[in-house]
Amino acid sequence: MVNMMALLRKQMAEQAKRHEDSLQAITQMFAGIGMPVDKASEPTSGSQSQLISEIGSRITVFQFDLEAEKTFSKWYARHGTTISEDGKALEDKNKVSLLVGKLSDDVFEQYSKRICPKRFIEFSFDETVETLKSMFDIEKSLFSHRFACINIARDGDTPVEYTNKVNSLCELAMRKDTLRGLDSNADKQMRTYFIKLVEQKWEQKEVVKINDLCSEWQKMLRQNSVSLEIGKTEAAVKAVHTKGHGGKSSNKKPNREDSKEEACWNCGKSGHKKPDCTQKITKCFNCQKLGHMAKFCKSKKQNSTKRTQNVVVVEGGASDELSVNCVRQYVSAEVNNEIIEFQLDTGSDITLVGREDWIKMGEPRLEKCSTKVKSASGNEIKLLGRALVQFTLKGSKGSGYVYVRESANLLGLDWIEKSSEMSYHMGMMVNALKSEDTEGIQEELKVNFPEVFKEGLGTCTKEQAVLKVKPNSKPVFKPKRPVPYGALEAVEKELDRLEGLGVLKKVNYSQWAAPLVCVRKAGGDVRVCVDLSTGLNDALEDEDHPIPTPEDVFATLNGGKYFSNVDFKDAYLQVELAEESRHLFTINTHKGLFEYQRLVFGAKTAPMVFQRIMDKMITGLSGVKAYLDDVIIVGRTEKEQKDNLFKLFERISEYGFRVKLEKCKFLEKEIKFLGFIIDKDGRRPDESKVQVIKGMCDPKNQKELRSFMGMITYYSAFIPKMKTLRGPSDKLLMKDVEWKWTKVEVESFQKLKIYCLLT
Repeated sequence: MVNMMALLRKQMAEQAKRHEDSLQAITQMFAGIGMPVDKASEPTSGSQSQLISEIGSRITVFQFDLEAEKTFSKWYARHGTTISEDGKALEDKNKVSLLVGKLSDDVFEQYSKRICPKRFIEFSFDETVETLKSMFDIEKSLFSHRFACINIARDGDTPVEYTNKVNSLCELAMRKDTLRGLDSNADKQMRTYFIKLVEQKWEQKEVVKINDLCSEWQKMLRQNSVSLEIGKTEAAVKAVHTKGHGGKSSNKKPNREDSKEEACWNCGKSGHKKPDCTQKITKCFNCQKLGHMAKFCKSKKQNSTKRTQNVVVVEGGASDELSVNCVRQYVSAEVNNEIIEFQLDTGSDITLVGREDWIKMGEPRLEKCSTKVKSASGNEIKLLGRALVQFTLKGSKGSGYVYVRESANLLGLDWIEKSSEMSYHMGMMVNALKSEDTEGIQEELKVNFPEVFKEGLGTCTKEQAVLKVKPNSKPVFKPKRPVPYGALEAVEKELDRLEGLGVLKKVNYSQWAAPLVCVRKAGGDVRVCVDLSTGLNDALEDEDHPIPTPEDVFATLNGGKYFSNVDFKDAYLQVELAEESRHLFTINTHKGLFEYQRLVFGAKTAPMVFQRIMDKMITGLSGVKAYLDDVIIVGRTEKEQKDNLFKLFERISEYGFRVKLEKCKFLEKEIKFLGFIIDKDGRRPDESKVQVIKGMCDPKNQKELRSFMGMITYYSAFIPKMKTLRGPSDKLLMKDVEWKWTKVEVESFQKLKIYCLLT
């Protein structure tokens, strides 16, 4: 092996020497005929062709695609350096030929038409580049770029693809990195993590770049992947261990309950749980209930349990053994024209009668009964059979089966439900228990969080509201407006109250001032507001934080069975204005100038500022969603609902807010929110809102029609063929269309009202 390597090195050295001798001979030959050889001299035409061919093989063909934004500038940014730098030895006309040769047929045809009647070789390379840029680039305004920036959507992009998209769009829009588009439930975890990360960095006075978030995202995905692999490994180890134990593999079938847990009960797909599912709510074919598919239905198992375990018999030795000391309740019923006395048992699913009373009612024909009936102690009750009878219970007539045994009568739920009077009293009893539960939670909350329910105005301890005006904005000072004499006393009383709470501060001078406006509340009280539409609202800088859409809120509430609602007391006034923003919000009244010290109701950006604070407060909380000053809490069980509720109140206390207890609702089975009624089955239009639509008269002009169409459109998801039905009305709302309320429009108007009532 050593000899072979030495021989190979010797051959390579001889070959290098021969090559060097050949170069020297050629140099001497050119020197002898008076042609100096310069290593930097221009290549021959053959060399230029070879260089064009070599560079051309590294450049892709330019295809113009407007929709995909495949422009010439992007293509040239990638390949321009290759032509200008690697091909700097090329003549200018050869560069042009190389560039034009890499244009697609369609692009070359358009370019040829542009420079006609000249040929492309008549233009320099720089002129050719500029012409192609002007033809095959997309010129967008800054507004267009910013509009695209605020409408970023992930659309299944990987973390790298998504962050690159954000970085590119923000650069074109001349904005700082803006994290938008993570709106789906699948991105909920990452969105929450990013908010917390940015907050931490901000508190540490560190700047977070979009690439930092991309790295954190990828790190979390790797951690999740490793966690899944570990889970699979553990499962495999357990399987091998089970197989090795005893030398034979186990024939035990996999637990169906375990496999169900891996998939969403609503859509059947894996990767998320039912509360996070974005698909339409599914209806079960077995139990006909909403919220799960038939393969996940447990009603069959539960029903069989009820049939075999919920019949309770307290008699004879069982009563003595358990030392039961209570008064039994009895109810009389007329069965087949005979009065029979039953012991009331709301824990029994079926009605039982003894042999003696069965004979008394005329010995109705007995059917065989395959159902096994057990008492609460687990002992099986022997049945003689069941009979279909007619009965009258507390004034209500009905028919049903009675199950016959040797002795003792029990009135079960199957008969109780057919009596309107008894059903009513049972409902009242259940509502009373529920009311006691609600009152119990209220008392528990007041004991654990007394500061949240104190009288007076709360103060947010985490953040102040900073509202700024646009550069070069001129101050606007508006004179006071007269107050109606009838409202003068109420207005002065409210001004004194706000000044006493520290919301208003008397000042003698201000560059900015807006007039007072009075709004009468539903309870008759007067709310003092400031009319900022007179100038300040136009001058305020925009706040980018988004207000959640109703669909965002409803997606969070999906799958819940218990709902609570927390209402803040004078919500905006609990947030202090930053010192540098207070001089902007001055109210001009008949009592002089007052400067606001708290966030102002009526400021253009106030809702976004308050929503940002609310979103920070509930970050990381499960089953909680804030829509401005309304906070909704959802839970699939009572325990989960209470846990979510207490965690929320811990945050409210931490932030220094106070709530209005009389307007809060706890542990509700259904709740009204944003014009809808929400319960375990989903959402439906609020009947009171629908009745308003029902009572609307035919519109007399475009303004009244537009108001009606706005209300209808809000419930459009529940109205079939909405687009067809609203066609005639939409035509009347077009610009420069003459108002004609004909039979066609009347029919369309009435159909929309009818369909809305049927939702």
